[in-house]
Amino acid sequence: SAGDPDAAFARFASFFGGLAAGVQVLSLLEARPALLDLLARLFSLAPLLSEKLARRPALLDALIEPRFLTPLTSDPQGARLADLRARLQDADGFEAKLNAARRFQREEAFRISVQLLEGMASAAEAGAAHAELADACVAAMTDVAIEEVARAHGAPPGAYVVLALGKFGGRELSDNADLDLMAVYDAPETQAGLPAPEFYTRVTQRLISALSAPTEEGALYEIDTKLRPSGSKGPVAVRLSSFERYYAEEAWTWEMQALTRLRPAAGDAALGAKVSEIARAALARPRDNAKTLAEVADMRALMDRERAGKSMWDLKLAPGGFVDIEFIAQALQLTARDSAVLSANTGQALEALAAAGALTNAQHERLRQAWMIWSDLQQNLRVCVSGNLTPDEAAKPLLDKIAALVGAENFEAAQARVNALQQAVRADFEAIVGPVQAKPR
Repeated sequence: SAGDPDAAFARFASFFGGLAAGVQVLSLLEARPALLDLLARLFSLAPLLSEKLARRPALLDALIEPRFLTPLTSDPQGARLADLRARLQDADGFEAKLNAARRFQREEAFRISVQLLEGMASAAEAGAAHAELADACVAAMTDVAIEEVARAHGAPPGAYVVLALGKFGGRELSDNADLDLMAVYDAPETQAGLPAPEFYTRVTQRLISALSAPTEEGALYEIDTKLRPSGSKGPVAVRLSSFERYYAEEAWTWEMQALTRLRPAAGDAALGAKVSEIARAALARPRDNAKTLAEVADMRALMDRERAGKSMWDLKLAPGGFVDIEFIAQALQLTARDSAVLSANTGQALEALAAAGALTNAQHERLRQAWMIWSDLQQNLRVCVSGNLTPDEAAKPLLDKIAALVGAENFEAAQARVNALQQAVRADFEAIVGPVQAKPR
C-alpha cells in the first residue's frame, strides 16, 4: 500500500542487512505495527533517507523515542542547544565531543525530515528547525573551539561572534544544506599573550574543523566562509573595525546582497548586536539605485552563464527559481533606504517590501506563492533524493507527493504549473531589477 512495494522492500532489505541484531527489530515491528507502516512509507517515498537509515541503523533508536513524533512547534526554545551541551558534558576529550555532536545532529535532522514527510511539519517549520539545530551545533562547537585554543594560549583577548549568512541566516535551511559563516572579533590592538588576530584565526580554523571534518561518526556540515570580507583571500576571522570599514568603503554590490541575510548565530551576544547594527547602517546607506539594480541583474546573468540550472527542477538556479526571488528581495532592500524592509528571511523581506510599496500586490502574491512552493518542494526533495529530481527515475509516490505540494491533480500538471510559475517569476525579475543579458563568454 506504500505505492512502490518492490523498491520499498529492497530498501528495507538493505536496512535490515545492516542491523547487528535483526531479531530485536523484528520483535519491535511485531509489537508496533504503526512503526512498520511508517518505515514502509519512508522506504517507498524517500530513497535518500532510506540509505541514511541503512548506513546508520542506530537511527531506529531515535525513531522509537517518545519525543520523536512530538510536533516541532512544541519544542521549547533553546532545547536543542541545552540537550547538545548536556551530551557534550558527558563526552571526554575533543574527538569524543565531535562524535557526540554528530550523533545528536543526525538524530535530530532525521526527526525533522520524518515529520516533514509525514505532513506533521510545514516547510517553514522544518527550515526553522534545521536552522535552530545548526545554531545549536555552531554554538556548541564554538564553545569547544575557544576552550581548545584557550587551553594552549590563555583566556580569549576580547569578544568573538559567529555570523550566519545565506539560507542559514534566513532560517531557511533544508536537510544536508551547507552553512555560510563569517567570524568577527573585537579586541584591543595590543595585549599580553597570543595576539588577537592569531588567537581568533586559530579559533575559527578549529571551529570549521569541528563542524566539517569527518570523524568515525561522519561530518556535521559543509562550511562555506567565502562570503567574508575579501572572500577566500581575506582573514578567516575579521576584526570589528575592519568589518565596518569594508562594508562602508569596499564591498561590491553582491557582497551587500549577502549582508542582507546576516544574523548572529553563536558567540558574544553584545558583539553580535553591534555587528548587526553596523550591517543595517551599511545597507541603509544612500547608493545609486540604477547602478545597483543593473549590477544585481548582471550578477544574475553571470550565474546563468557560469552556474546554469541543470533542469527546471534545479529549484535554486533555474530561471525563476530561488535565486531570482532572493535577488529581487535583496535588490529592493538595498535600494529602499528603509530599515523597516530589512529581513534575513526572504519571505518576511517580501512581505515588508510589499507593505512599504516596493512591490505591487500582484507581484508580492506571485513571488510569495512561488517562494512557498519552491520551499515546500526543496525541503521534501532534499530528504528524498540526492541532487535534483529526475522524474523518469523517481518513484511514483514521490511524484504524487510533488503533485500534492504544488496543488495539482498529477505530476504532469504539477510540472506545467512549476514551469509557468518560473517563467512568471523571471518576468517579475526583469520588470523589477532589469533584463538578464546573456552576454557572450
